[in-house]
Amino acid sequence: MNPLVKTDVYNLSHQMLKYNPDLEVSNIVNRDRPMILFGFDAIAHEVLDYEISVNDIVQATQYAKWMGLIFPNELWYKAIAACNDGIVEGKTAKIKQLIKIECLPDGTWVPRGTPFAQISNIKKGFGELVTWWEGRLLHAWFPSACATRALEMRHYLESRGERLTRFHSFGFRSHRSMEDAYWSSRAWSLFLPGTDDFNVRVDLMAESIPALAHKVVMNWDNELECYLNTLRRCAKAGYKMVSIVIDTTSSKFFIDECLSSVQDEAAKCGIIPVYRPDSGNVLDQADRICKKLDSWKYIPGKDFAFIIGDSVSFDEAREMDKTWKILGHNTSYLTWGIGAKFYNDLTRDWLGWSMKTSYSNHDDRMKCTDSVYKRSIPGKVSLSYDISGLLWAHTRTDDSCENHDYRTLNKLNPMSFGMIKMIANGAQNFHQKEIVFSDALQTKRTKMCDA
Repeated sequence: MNPLVKTDVYNLSHQMLKYNPDLEVSNIVNRDRPMILFGFDAIAHEVLDYEISVNDIVQATQYAKWMGLIFPNELWYKAIAACNDGIVEGKTAKIKQLIKIECLPDGTWVPRGTPFAQISNIKKGFGELVTWWEGRLLHAWFPSACATRALEMRHYLESRGERLTRFHSFGFRSHRSMEDAYWSSRAWSLFLPGTDDFNVRVDLMAESIPALAHKVVMNWDNELECYLNTLRRCAKAGYKMVSIVIDTTSSKFFIDECLSSVQDEAAKCGIIPVYRPDSGNVLDQADRICKKLDSWKYIPGKDFAFIIGDSVSFDEAREMDKTWKILGHNTSYLTWGIGAKFYNDLTRDWLGWSMKTSYSNHDDRMKCTDSVYKRSIPGKVSLSYDISGLLWAHTRTDDSCENHDYRTLNKLNPMSFGMIKMIANGAQNFHQKEIVFSDALQTKRTKMCDA
């Protein structure tokens, strides 16, 4: 896709409307909640690697005309010339020569209200390019939100002293696109190892077990024979566990007619059946199985277990964990398979990502607005950790320019997943929920809004 069209249409008129587009700085803030930053490094590098050709400009100009708008082609021809000693024909504008992107590294815990990324133009006269790909950069809200949700799930399990595989991803078939599949499955794998997302295993560590599906059960003329042969074949193949879906005919048929034979055969084979109720009152079915097997002296967790993945969200899993305990059972042998409900309640507003101008027309700028919540951060800033591990935002001066924890992506290669995962799972101050502003920055914000 032509990089010039990866923008909002209203950007086409901004070069014409601005008083002075010489130098601009914008920052991106998570206004609503703290988060794990994820995906921004890759998307920002994508933007920096864009090269704009004459053909791109001609095409974008035509597209704008079809929409009844004027494309700022002069700006982009100047951009090509600025990158090539005044030559345009046969040349390209390399975006990393025109704008600079600074940000915290992916995997970082980012307190609410942090200007975690700062974008500025390098060459004078190209301030409009700072926000041209604002929309593309903001797309990293999705992997960041998924990573934050995965961290919440991990912290929930750790707080209970439970295995991290109690949550297992059933997400692949529910994704809206391969891009969603790519980012959400990797966000999950930052903190949780159990997954059925085979696409992750191409380059990441993952864990899973063999599992029956309804199509396999329906392939057999005799349902019980399917279950028994599944146990034998999986044991022969060296597996220690296999998931058994129980509702192909009905869960009642399985529990009343098959359960005893299946569990006895599993014991003979030395394999653990992981029963999967998949429709109806799934907790009630698991409870009935548990009580029957207990009366037959089978031990939960040692001889059998459960996985339930019938449209389950994190919140629903937590609530059903409470119900499972009320029924008298331990959650250690109950696994939740979580599909699209892993993230389908998440939107950009969940984290509150917003990109705002902080410096323009040779002066600090701030959006004071009618809502304190939406007030932006004025001027160029720096981020740094103090000795106690608190993250601070400071006004940036010439003296402080290199003394900060931003990474300038123009100078760096994209981060590897291994490096991001190491940062995400390293020592971080997850207790810090809000960014701390320096006295100078807080005073500047107050004075600018009071004025």
